[in-house]
Amino acid sequence: MNLLYAFYERRALNAFVENDFPKARDLFNKMLKKWPQRIGIRHNLGLVYVALRDFQAAETCFLKDLEDYGESVSRHRALGDLYFSWGKASESAQHYEKALALARAENRGSRSEISPDINFMQRRIALCNNEEAFRKAMEGEAALQRGLAAQQHKDWELAYREFKTAAEADPTNFPAWNNRGSIAMNMYKDIDEAKRCFAEAAKLSAAPAIMQNLLLVTKGR
Repeated sequence: MNLLYAFYERRALNAFVENDFPKARDLFNKMLKKWPQRIGIRHNLGLVYVALRDFQAAETCFLKDLEDYGESVSRHRALGDLYFSWGKASESAQHYEKALALARAENRGSRSEISPDINFMQRRIALCNNEEAFRKAMEGEAALQRGLAAQQHKDWELAYREFKTAAEADPTNFPAWNNRGSIAMNMYKDIDEAKRCFAEAAKLSAAPAIMQNLLLVTKGR
């Protein structure tokens, strides 16, 4: 791998993980200009734009990737997540359905239990197709954003409450479950609540950070 590319990628991903989204945006944009044909840069840039709540810019990134590189679970899933956060239920359902069909085709013949990603998309489609449930989910999205802002300011009590509100309004909101679990574990030492939250998050996402959190509280018992 090109050492300069690896250097930029590490800095950009670190900025993203550290929630320094403007820095991540600037770095991924520089990478896109320097390596315009490198798959993955525009996708990551789109994720940064979602975090910045710049939904139109994110849409441009994700649709361009879909046009250039074709259909995939991750590309349709990214668009489904984007439109969900944007409050566009029909567009979100359309892309979740395409991602779900592709995911099922990839998993065909597998004897394993239903994957967290498939479970997540099935439940999100149901939310999108229920007007009242989707309205509540949008209230949960707003609570998640308030919780993230409170977390940035180290207002743990407010963040803890907002993440609970978000998860209750939208049970598919795995970031809310995971973030509430992290505060329960690290700030309040409430291992039972942390375990409950991480378990709910793990039903919806196989993200390594969530699985690691669940493993930590499970082994600690």
